[in-house]
Amino acid sequence: MKWSQALIENLFAKASRYQHFPVVIQMEEGDIQINLEVGDLDRLGCMLHKFEIKKQGEGLGDPDRAGRLKAQGDRITQKVSYLLEPLRVIEWDKSAPFVQIRSFPPRGDNDFVEFYELLLEGKGDGTLITLARYRNVKGERGLEPRPILLTREVLERLLDDLFFTE
Repeated sequence: MKWSQALIENLFAKASRYQHFPVVIQMEEGDIQINLEVGDLDRLGCMLHKFEIKKQGEGLGDPDRAGRLKAQGDRITQKVSYLLEPLRVIEWDKSAPFVQIRSFPPRGDNDFVEFYELLLEGKGDGTLITLARYRNVKGERGLEPRPILLTREVLERLLDDLFFTE
């Protein structure tokens, strides 16, 4: 069994113990820490409000850390082609190090646009990956968080693609 399959089984086993949602699930698997806010869950998939994963032991003292994050972001945009919209790197900050990826083009109509936002951040001795979905209503300020709907299979594939993009 792949690590992502074991992780998904563990996540669904933990989350299924709860009768009321949303619930925050925190797990560790080796050098990977996962923090998810599960809005709902059934045998087919889940609705996530928060998706944060940190992989330890990457980058501290690496003189080209920002370049490696950018390359990882580029690989992710090539591999992750199964969400609602395609992804594209839209910002890269060498000094932070930080990479921002968004849906391109976003989904929408005359009244709103919705998009995924994936952030890769060099944090301490690791890399923090955050996935969110937002709605921007035309004429209004700010972004409205939206749930991320994923089948078990897509969540497993996403976990693999976020970390094994070498």
